[in-house]
Amino acid sequence: MSFDKFKPKYKIHEETENYFKLRAEAGAKPYDQLTVEEAREGNVANAKRFAGTTEFEGTVKEFTVPTKHCSDGIPITVYRSKHCDLCVAPSVFVYFHGGGNVVGCRQTVDTICRIFSRDAPCVVVNVEYRLAPEHRWPANHEDATCVVRWVKMNKSLLGACNESLVGVGGNSAGGQIAAMVCHYVEGIDYQVFTDWLICFVMSRCDEREHGGGGWRQCRGPPGRDGLSRLA
Repeated sequence: MSFDKFKPKYKIHEETENYFKLRAEAGAKPYDQLTVEEAREGNVANAKRFAGTTEFEGTVKEFTVPTKHCSDGIPITVYRSKHCDLCVAPSVFVYFHGGGNVVGCRQTVDTICRIFSRDAPCVVVNVEYRLAPEHRWPANHEDATCVVRWVKMNKSLLGACNESLVGVGGNSAGGQIAAMVCHYVEGIDYQVFTDWLICFVMSRCDEREHGGGGWRQCRGPPGRDGLSRLA
């Protein structure tokens, strides 16, 4: 698990190398060598180990967004930092966790959501959208659009106000979901993406195996292919 062959062309940050070194020393395995349950458990454990904690003064509340797509509704966690009191109309930021649409949950992005709310400051909505393979596409997109529409109609309930802007964002697969929402929900005021680097384009699924120059060029380092999905 090394970046050595890529160093002549790319600058690899020391923290990135150290991260993958620690993962390897801990015996992390690629997702394709794990069951879905094992991958999800590993993803949560990894988040607990590396995300850490942060100081946060404010409120953290749980809501359930009603939807026609599932009887239990969509769970969300809403963070409102005390610094929002200094804003005339604190914005509402709807955040979608990453995980390849298969792993990940609200718990894995709890720390970053607290940081967003504290430092922006803004009201952050952390979404527990449905995952594959139990829930096939477009379940995740249905949940995302439903939550954003509900948020736009309930800003005051969440601790913002009618004049507050509403934005969306996410990391990795969550960034893709956030980008999709902007095509289906009118009136999104801003977008924020983290950990969402597009370095290749795939027009067909089989290009991963049989084509796609960008994919071939970036194939191999710990941050790509199976090694990027360590649990």
